Amino acid sequence: MRVAVKPLLLLLQLPNFRPTKKPNILPTFRNSYSIPLNTPFQTTLTKTLTRGISMAASPPPPTTVHVRDEIELTDVEKKIFDRLLGTLRHFGLQNQLRVAGGWVRDKLLGKCSNPEQSKHLETARMRICDMWIDFVNLRCEEYSDDSRIPKTQKFGTAEEDAYRRDLTINSLFYNINTSSVEDYTKRGLEDLKSGRIVTPLPPKATFMDDPLRVLRAIRFGARFEFILDEELKEAAAGDDVKGALAAKISRERIGTEIDLMISGKQPVKAMAYICDLKLFWVVFSLPPKFEPAVSE
Repeated sequence: MRVAVKPLLLLLQLPNFRPTKKPNILPTFRNSYSIPLNTPFQTTLTKTLTRGISMAASPPPPTTVHVRDEIELTDVEKKIFDRLLGTLRHFGLQNQLRVAGGWVRDKLLGKCSNPEQSKHLETARMRICDMWIDFVNLRCEEYSDDSRIPKTQKFGTAEEDAYRRDLTINSLFYNINTSSVEDYTKRGLEDLKSGRIVTPLPPKATFMDDPLRVLRAIRFGARFEFILDEELKEAAAGDDVKGALAAKISRERIGTEIDLMISGKQPVKAMAYICDLKLFWVVFSLPPKFEPAVSE
């Protein structure tokens, strides 16, 4: 958490809530963008970026990551959580409060938490102890073929909310009421300890819902030096996912992810992942009506 800049995301579980079905898996999205998917990597830029790097030829050995047994709260975090629980008691509410997102992951890794700033749909925000807190209900979502913005959102269970997230290591919750970590996918802690980047649901379905998750998987894999799951890599390199990434995600959002990769600790590893998955020409493609300023 970063005081007064980065928000802490809290999830509210309403009492006596009736579970809904798990999100539907959308049909295959057909490639609809103009740049050939099999364009060879022969430019000077790609040769420079990938010189001496061959991610696919020699996969890294299994990784063992030190993960803490429990989350250690700072004095400020304890004060915030005590105030939230006190509010529940004061009004006689039975809600379960959970912290979601990178805060849980980073706390377990013993790293300084730095949650991402983003616009959350159906989110309320409050400042407590000089820190911004985001509040949102547990939910499940359904996506359309042409947008990464959910077409429908419903209140969901903690399990449904965990499975809708991009990666298992990002699906962990910290239950404030019980002071415990919750792993509803049954994979989050395991994948965190083994240093693996895995999606909660089948990777192709996860990426087709929101293709930006491909770049997020690459960014987190590079940032923590984790191994990308083989099924995830196969899905990310597929033509359907490439087409969805080009059609559904704006250049600005792609640029933001690339900026985060470049400014991270392992920019070369991130670029190597992009090239290894044959995503270079999707990520760095020119606008459709681009014309060089100087004729060649």
